[in-house]
Amino acid sequence: MEADDGGSSKKRQVTTGGGAGVDDDVVVVDRVWAELNPDIVRRVARLCHLSLGEYPVLRGVCAPWRSALPLLSPMFIYTDASVFHVTDGGGRAYQQGGGFVSTFSLTMETSLELRGNVERLVTANVCKQRVGSSGGWLAVQEERHELGLQWIIVHPISGKKILLPEWTGGNRWVGKMVFSPNPSAADFTAAAICDYHRIVYAMSGYDHWSVVGLDGRLNGYDKLCDVLYHEGDGKIYCVTKMGQVFVVTLRVHGTIRTRMVENLPPQAGKFEPDSVFPPPYSTLYNHTATKHLVFCEGNLYQVWRNSICTVTSMPAPLDGRRHRVVTNDMFVLRYDPGRGDQACWSEASDLGGHAVFVGRNNAVSVRAAGGVLPRVRPDCVYWICGNDGLAMEFDMATKTSKPCVQGAAGGEELLRRHRALCWYFLVD
Repeated sequence: MEADDGGSSKKRQVTTGGGAGVDDDVVVVDRVWAELNPDIVRRVARLCHLSLGEYPVLRGVCAPWRSALPLLSPMFIYTDASVFHVTDGGGRAYQQGGGFVSTFSLTMETSLELRGNVERLVTANVCKQRVGSSGGWLAVQEERHELGLQWIIVHPISGKKILLPEWTGGNRWVGKMVFSPNPSAADFTAAAICDYHRIVYAMSGYDHWSVVGLDGRLNGYDKLCDVLYHEGDGKIYCVTKMGQVFVVTLRVHGTIRTRMVENLPPQAGKFEPDSVFPPPYSTLYNHTATKHLVFCEGNLYQVWRNSICTVTSMPAPLDGRRHRVVTNDMFVLRYDPGRGDQACWSEASDLGGHAVFVGRNNAVSVRAAGGVLPRVRPDCVYWICGNDGLAMEFDMATKTSKPCVQGAAGGEELLRRHRALCWYFLVD
């Protein structure tokens, strides 16, 4: 409400937390500040070197400032590109980063610092690639005295931690960890790729990790390369290098938990890429070593990328043509079991005005058509290059990729000096 202070200056009272009349929950803002030009508000926010926790406070000052300042998400977490080699107590050599992590907002085109213990935790995990994100939280490892390194879920702003069950996998390779959004100590599900051929998962109320072995289900040299937790049905989806998709359903009955692992219908029995994918993808699957899963408007998509080198494919069955696949070429396929032939995946030419973000984060799709999110383009796949840490944007219409902050204020300098780790979405 407005209150006249008896002079020419007007003040606006803004409730930020508790009930009206409680001093600690009320901020009084001079109208002259509330009516500040939105461009000036945005410029000041960019120049103030705010932390990730300070920006939401600035947006909450008053309604005009909230309208002037866009949501920070999508963001990516990045670190110093320089690394140096160190040796641990056992004589094993590994790389250690340059000593800091921060976030970069695509909508604001500015960096926002991670601070305090969370910054130290993420910094300690970056070079071992043990950072995951989902729903505004991060998954990292923390030293727990006699237990050694253990997985935790932490919120970068509040600093709140959720301790996951004791990790008994030692130094086993963990390709990616995902978890349910809005986790709490009393309600969470976490899942990870472990050693390329297993999914491990943990749930609230249980004191250990469980293993889903897929050895007998994988074809030859095939291995897991992505995992996704789908909030819509609470299931875990994973995809292999050959494009085979598994669905893990978790159920809890009192003190007993059960799981069911199945191939994505109609992939019954042995997985046959020649029949599951239409030409030319029945051949191209073999030249796209990196694959991701993402849900968009209820539809499941696979995102394929040639992350190794330029190759020329063998003639595709039924198609008979060879295809040249350049490094970082990308292909997007939509799950389409009703297409009328043996195949159950179809080429996708667009994402219905959405943009998707894939990588070490739990994959996210957002509405981008109509300028809803500044500088986020519809029908684009946002990904992170593992070789040089560039945050990239793939345009499905032109089938080309470019750095997603190219041309942003300070963006090119930031890309040259830093490495992106994963996408991060802060819940408003």
